[in-house]
Amino acid sequence: MTIPDRPVRIPRPAFFVAWNHVGGGTLPPVIDPDDTYATADFSRELARRTMSRFEALRLATPDGRLTPQFRATLELLAAPERELYCWTSFVHRPDDNGAALVASAGRDAVRLITDHRSIQLDPIPAHELAASLAGALPDYAPARISHLRVPVACFNGRSVDPLSEASGQADQMRHLSRTERAAVHKLYAATRHGGNRIRSTPLTVYDLTRAGRILAFASTDTNGCQEATMCPGNRATLIDALNLTVNGLA
Repeated sequence: MTIPDRPVRIPRPAFFVAWNHVGGGTLPPVIDPDDTYATADFSRELARRTMSRFEALRLATPDGRLTPQFRATLELLAAPERELYCWTSFVHRPDDNGAALVASAGRDAVRLITDHRSIQLDPIPAHELAASLAGALPDYAPARISHLRVPVACFNGRSVDPLSEASGQADQMRHLSRTERAAVHKLYAATRHGGNRIRSTPLTVYDLTRAGRILAFASTDTNGCQEATMCPGNRATLIDALNLTVNGLA
C-alpha cells in the first residue's frame, strides 16, 4: 500500500496546508474551500507550525516535505477513479453536521470523515468502498416497512387509480415523506473516465424519529419511466444500493 496504514486526524486548517503543499486543485466534494482571510505572516506561521506537527505525526520529514505516503493519500483524493460520499444534516443538532467520502485508485483507497473542526483519513480496502461509507453513517435502527416502489407520477398524485395497489403504496410513501426526521443523509457516487467525472443522482437516507431509517431514491425502469422507491435503510440495503449506483456509472 502506498498510503498510510493508520488513521490520521488533523484540524481542517492543517488539511488545507497539506493540500496546498501538493499543488492544491479541486478539493474533494465534501470539503468546502477555506475562504478565511489571513495575512501573509499568519499564513507562513500556520504553515510552519502545521509542518512541525506533521513531522511529529510522521506525515512530514525534518526538511519540511510531506512523506510519500501522505502525499499519495492527498493525490488519491484529488483524482480518484471511484468515489462515494455523503452529507449528513441533523435536524436538532446542526453543530454535529458532517460529511464522509470514500475514494479509490487502483489498489489503494481512503475514507475521509469531516465536520467543521477536523478531518480524519482512514485507509480502507479498495473493494469495500460501499461498506466503508455505510459504516461512517451514525447508527440508526432501520424502519419496519416493506419495499415500496411506484411510478413518480403516481407518487406525485397523478394518473393513478385510487383503488390500486400502487395508490396505496404512494400514500404510504407520501406519509413517510412528511414524517418528523432526526437526520437526513445525501449519498452520491462518482467515477472518472479519461479525465471526465460522472456523478450519480442522489440516494437519500432519512432517519425518521418514530419509524426508523429509510432509503429513498428515483430510478428508471426498463421502459424508460421514472420510479420512486422507499425501503428499510439497513446496512446491507445501503451497501447494495451504493454498489449498484457506482457500478452503473462504469
